Amino acid sequence: MSDALSQPDMTRQDIKRAEVAIAQIRRRIMQTEVLAPFPGIVVERVVQVGEFVNRGAQVARLVDTEHREIRAQAPLSVAGWIREGMQVSVEHRDRESLSPVSYVVPVGDDRSRMFEVRIAANDPAWIVGSPVRIALPNSEPRELVAIPRDGLVLRGNNIYVMRVKSDNTVEKIAVETGIGLGGFVEVIGDINQGDRIITRGGERLQAGQVVSISDS
Repeated sequence: MSDALSQPDMTRQDIKRAEVAIAQIRRRIMQTEVLAPFPGIVVERVVQVGEFVNRGAQVARLVDTEHREIRAQAPLSVAGWIREGMQVSVEHRDRESLSPVSYVVPVGDDRSRMFEVRIAANDPAWIVGSPVRIALPNSEPRELVAIPRDGLVLRGNNIYVMRVKSDNTVEKIAVETGIGLGGFVEVIGDINQGDRIITRGGERLQAGQVVSISDS
């Protein structure tokens, strides 16, 4: 009689052990699933299917191709002039554009005397990993006069712009150039805001020549 009573107890214990084993197997299966923390593209596999890895070990390199940013190292000497949201010049393959500073890492390196600046990379033509050049400010903002680069007339070592006077005659103004940004360049000389400047074909004009102004 005792054997008949103990048999169901042993069966229940076997069932419990089997249930525990099944739960452990399910847990191990769940641990084999690697979930991406954000949408992206796997560009490198560090381990292959079937390999054993330790907890926290790197298994792949995932790149977020939607929310891209530029990481630049800047000298600590310009830290006082850089702030989040400001527009900076980014040069990529001889093309310049403006992008906002998305984050300034407020930690400098003692050896390199550099800190990290992160800039939004909104241009879809920029491929992840492409090198770019960043122009960062080193002084307070200032107002300046800038014209399209095509408006500069180069004659030997001299630089001129052709300005249209109120009577629609052209005069030649000697200038010097300053900083450039995209298709514009700073001009230093007798040039003021609102002046009408010839931006194309100025090299073919002579001082005093009359021009017609087109609205197109």
